[in-house]
Amino acid sequence: DFVFNPVAGTKELKINEPVKVLEIGTGFMMAQRNVFDKWREAYPQFHYKPDHNRSEQFSGDRYIHAYFDTVIDNEAYMPMGTSNKSDRYLSEDYAFCQLARHIDIPIHLCPWMKLGHIGTYVFDGTMADLGRIDSSNELAKAHMEQSQKLRAARIKVTEETEAVHNIEQIEKIKGTRQERRKALRDKKKKKKR
Repeated sequence: DFVFNPVAGTKELKINEPVKVLEIGTGFMMAQRNVFDKWREAYPQFHYKPDHNRSEQFSGDRYIHAYFDTVIDNEAYMPMGTSNKSDRYLSEDYAFCQLARHIDIPIHLCPWMKLGHIGTYVFDGTMADLGRIDSSNELAKAHMEQSQKLRAARIKVTEETEAVHNIEQIEKIKGTRQERRKALRDKKKKKKR
C-alpha cells in the first residue's frame, strides 16, 4: 500500500509522469521554500509559542509555525472554508496537503520513484509492482526488473553478511580457546619454575 489518495475520478496513472493527488505522505516529500512561506501567510492561526524547549533559540517569546498538525476534516477543526466536511481524521501530512491545495499549491506523486521504509522489516516496492500498473510500458518493465535485481542482491548481501558473522563468531571462539590453552601452558610453566 502506498501513502496517497488519488484525485476523485482518477482511473489510471502513467508510471513515468507526475500525477496530481489529494494527499500524500511526507516521509519523502520535496517542497520549495515558497510553499512554506505561502502556507504560513495563509494560515497564521497555526503560529504558536513553544514552551517545551527552554533554550536560547526557544525562550518562549518567539513564534514558530505548526505546518504539520493533525486535525479532523470538519468545520470545527479546519480553517474557514478549507474543510471537505468528510469528518476524516487527517494525519499531519494529509492535513498539510489538504490545506496546501486550498491555497492553490498542487500536490503530485512521482510513481516511478523507488522508496522503502527500513526498520525491523524492509517495506519496499514500486507502483509498477503494485498490480503491475501499466505493465505494457517499457519503463515500468525496466523498473520491475531493477526491483527484482535489487531484492535478489539484498537477499544475497543478507546471506553473505550472516555467513561472515558466523565465521567471525567461530574464529572468535577458536581464538578464545587458543588463548585459554596458551594461558594454561604458561601457568604450568610458571609452576614448574
